[in-house]
Amino acid sequence: MIQVNELRVGIMLNVLNPFTNEWKIEAIKGKTIMNFHENPTHELMVNNFKPIPLTEEILLKCGAKKTDKEDSFGGFIIYYPNGNGMRIKNNEWSNQHITVKIEFLHQLQNLYWCLCGKELTFNNL
Repeated sequence: MIQVNELRVGIMLNVLNPFTNEWKIEAIKGKTIMNFHENPTHELMVNNFKPIPLTEEILLKCGAKKTDKEDSFGGFIIYYPNGNGMRIKNNEWSNQHITVKIEFLHQLQNLYWCLCGKELTFNNL
C-alpha cells in the first residue's frame, strides 16, 4: 500500500479501477489525489491506487539506456540534465555512501527529483 508521504505532484500510479490505467498526480489534498485532465476532475483516495512496478520496460520508457552485459555494471543508466547518469542495477541505485532499493516507478521518480531537481519524463507511459 502507498503512503501519502511517498507521493508528490507529478508521480505516476496505477488506479485500482479496471476502467482506468495510470494517473499522473496533479494535486494532493490530505489523502485525496486529483487529476484535472479527466472531465470532470477526478478525485480518489490514496487507497484507490497501487504502485507501478519498476520493470525493464518502464526504465526504457523513462529514457534509461541499457548498458552492455559485458560492462562491469550491466544495468541501466538514466542521464541527468548535466550529462551525468543515475546507474540502476538489480533495482538498486547506489553511490559510494548509500544504496537505495527501487521497486516502484514513484520511488524512481522521487529519487530522480531529489538528485537533479527535475521531473523524470516518460515516453508512452
